[in-house]
Amino acid sequence: MAEATPATEEQEHPGKSGVFTVVAVVLVAGLLAVALTGLVLSSVTITPYYYEGDALWPYLLFLLFAAVAEVFYVPLRHGDAQEQLTFFEAVLLIGVLIFAPVIALVLPLVGFLVAGLALGLNTRKILFNLGSYALGSAALVLAYVVVFPDGGEFSVISVIGLLVGGMLFSGINMLLLAWILNADQGVPPGEFIREQWLMSLVMAVGSVGIAATAVALAQTTPVLTPFALLPAAALWLAYNSSAQQNAALERNRWIIRLNTAVSQPRSTTHMAENAAHALRRVFEADDICLMADGVTLRADEPGGQLEPHPPAELDHRLVSFATAQPRAIPTALLPPNWRSGVAVELVLADDERGALLLGATRRPAGLDRVLPWASGTWQLRDVDRPVLQALTASMAGALRAGQHLTALTEETAKLTAVVDHATNGIAVYGADGSVLMWSPAMATISAVPAADARAATAAPVLSLRELADSVRGTRGVNNAELAVVRDDGTSRDLNVSVVWIDDTGSSLGHNTAGALAILTVQDVTRERQAERAKSDFIATISHELRTPITPIKGYAQLLSTRWEQMPLAKREKVLRTISDKADHLSRLVDDLLLASNVSGSEGEAKLTIEPSDVPANELADLAIAGFPDLRGRIERTDHDCVLRCDRDRAVQCLGNLISNAGKYSEPGSVIRVVTHPCEGESYVEIAVHDHGRGIPGDELGRVFDRFYRVEDPMTMTTGGSGLGLYISRELARAMNGDILAESTLGSGSVFTLRLPISRSPASGADTEAR
Repeated sequence: MAEATPATEEQEHPGKSGVFTVVAVVLVAGLLAVALTGLVLSSVTITPYYYEGDALWPYLLFLLFAAVAEVFYVPLRHGDAQEQLTFFEAVLLIGVLIFAPVIALVLPLVGFLVAGLALGLNTRKILFNLGSYALGSAALVLAYVVVFPDGGEFSVISVIGLLVGGMLFSGINMLLLAWILNADQGVPPGEFIREQWLMSLVMAVGSVGIAATAVALAQTTPVLTPFALLPAAALWLAYNSSAQQNAALERNRWIIRLNTAVSQPRSTTHMAENAAHALRRVFEADDICLMADGVTLRADEPGGQLEPHPPAELDHRLVSFATAQPRAIPTALLPPNWRSGVAVELVLADDERGALLLGATRRPAGLDRVLPWASGTWQLRDVDRPVLQALTASMAGALRAGQHLTALTEETAKLTAVVDHATNGIAVYGADGSVLMWSPAMATISAVPAADARAATAAPVLSLRELADSVRGTRGVNNAELAVVRDDGTSRDLNVSVVWIDDTGSSLGHNTAGALAILTVQDVTRERQAERAKSDFIATISHELRTPITPIKGYAQLLSTRWEQMPLAKREKVLRTISDKADHLSRLVDDLLLASNVSGSEGEAKLTIEPSDVPANELADLAIAGFPDLRGRIERTDHDCVLRCDRDRAVQCLGNLISNAGKYSEPGSVIRVVTHPCEGESYVEIAVHDHGRGIPGDELGRVFDRFYRVEDPMTMTTGGSGLGLYISRELARAMNGDILAESTLGSGSVFTLRLPISRSPASGADTEAR
């Protein structure tokens, strides 16, 4: 009969609570089954086939046979668990034929306990097998009694009863064995049952043959009883054949897993987790250690998960001791808790060696120390040495590939990090024009995501490809300026460096089909804008300074030469003109000084703001009063509310918006100054509407830049330094407000001054009174 050894015979796995649960359930169920079966059978009178006397020796002899049946076993491994094929079922069937059912049920279980103690089995194995045998025995005895209730002589019915009982016993034990192997080793129950059902059937039928033959010969021809051992010998051979077949299946299964593990380059740790465990199972070793790449890997317990361990735990001389041919490890070099082992060399590099160790940790106990068929201490068979050498060479090759892969992965990660965090864009084109790389910075600069760039339809992608193609075949780095228009309509000025390389990384001096174009792209739009702004500023200031200086100089010369000849009225007019132009020049200088003061080095205002409560209508009055020539064109929509702002600065801001409206709109066109209602809001908006030429959409956001003019400074038809809107918005923001701009080209613009509302009680009462 098959019995299981969950995990190893010496060491248990304390973390596998599922195994303990299975053992407890099987044991309790088995004992209950025996108790209930005994109660049922005690009320039934059955005539034994062979013996119903009062002598004690037949029962003791039967008990001895039950114990001996456990000693003569064939070991059969399932991973780290061991199954033992015994003759317990045959002895149980003999007892059913010879003795009363209760005796036949109990004595074999007692014999099993005696044999288990003699063999030195661990407690968990004894308890599980006791429960499993008890369940199977109860089912066998009950089935026989139900099928053949009267007992007595052999008949077809009695044989059928034996067969049914034997099959129930084997089937129950097979199911319970599948359950515990699944909990302990993760073996799928369906897979185990498919592999074992035929063997269980053969064991059931064979056990019936042994029992029936032995009992029949003992009654009719006692001298021929020893020949009943022939069916037992046949069953023993069947057991061995099954064990060898199962071992071959297990080995093939783990060889496939090993080949899968080493077929791809892995790191040392990953290789140990995937291949070393499979290699141990191939050779049915108790433990395995891997010393490679400066790391020692071994399980914390036999059959456990491989984990990194300090190299000091193993003798470093093992690496130099190992050779390509498997060698037995001397006792002085054995790892802790090993009884024996072999070492094989791992060639990791020309100057780097490692070692693979397979060893035995099991210590036979009790009678297993002397039984020739016992599993005993693991030893590597001679026929397995070439196989181990070949598989170890494959593992070493995979480890070398893993080292190269790790180094390549690290370098690739570094390169990826550099590319991802580079402020300049990086793009790589293939020889066929396909996009092979499009860095995050490149996506930001071009406004084309990497996924869309590979489609090669966006304008920036095509422009860069055309530039790369234009310098294809040239050696070294080629620099060029390129202006591209993005899909959102904005244009960017790019400084592009292009180099063509071959598959070795060398710069090309000729056209090659396998070449790659590497482009480094710097967005210089702001720099170019700054350069243009600088040029525009110089042109604007030159123009603005020349405008007042020319009449001042001319009239000064006129007065110096013709003072006496000029009428008084003419002199006064000339002097007023000089004064006006001087005031213009002074305002220009004041604007320049104010522009340098409104923003600190970190964008914070340095000028002094003196907030007070200012009625919005009063603010509009003061601002409009500064432009008497525009009075007839201005239409107002007022609203009573009080602002919290610096009166003079607010007047300056609104006045600049009104000045621009008059300057950039047709003479005689209406300028509307609208104060928006402010109930329920924390601010008020004073909007200045004009019907002028408007501002292009791509320039609207730049009108608040310093020195920026929508007009070309060389052909402009209106005056101005390009500082007014910049100063006004900075002043508004310094007062916790802002200036907003809206414009439609050809229809006019709306500039809105937004300022906070006063929250003082007096201002609130004043607002209501108004």
